[in-house]
Amino acid sequence: MTYNNGGSTQALFIAIGNTDEATLRNIIKSMCKESAECLEQASKRLLVPNPTAQKRKAKDDPSSNKKSKKDQHEAVVPRYEVCETCNKSFDITTNNDEACRTHEDELEVDPDYFPDDDEIQSGEHIDVETDWRVDKFPDGFVWQCCEASANGEPCVIQRHIAAI
Repeated sequence: MTYNNGGSTQALFIAIGNTDEATLRNIIKSMCKESAECLEQASKRLLVPNPTAQKRKAKDDPSSNKKSKKDQHEAVVPRYEVCETCNKSFDITTNNDEACRTHEDELEVDPDYFPDDDEIQSGEHIDVETDWRVDKFPDGFVWQCCEASANGEPCVIQRHIAAI
């Protein structure tokens, strides 16, 4: 499958896969500025009706069809948000009471699990966010909140909470 410029769809998809997120964001913004069709397509995929604004409008004046500039701005919201609890991106249209699965406390190293590791036994600080051992030896790390291993079941299950 080819486009007017002679490039193939497969080559484009490879290029998209090879491009970092910041560059892709800039490309999409540029395309939306240059093309009304691109702006419309991106809006359809990235914006959704604001349920809060719709409820407020119906409550304030259900018979009013006039939309102020404030109403028009509040009429849509981003479809994707970042959860303040787990820091993952989520789709607000599919968020539910079991969507966010996390722990409420810190992950710490279990020194008894690593008796021959001089770095751990000496009491040096281990950054569990970046330490290679967390992935390779998850049973050697324990959540303070529930004493589950690093790859154990989350103890907090709730809705995603959009970061403000």
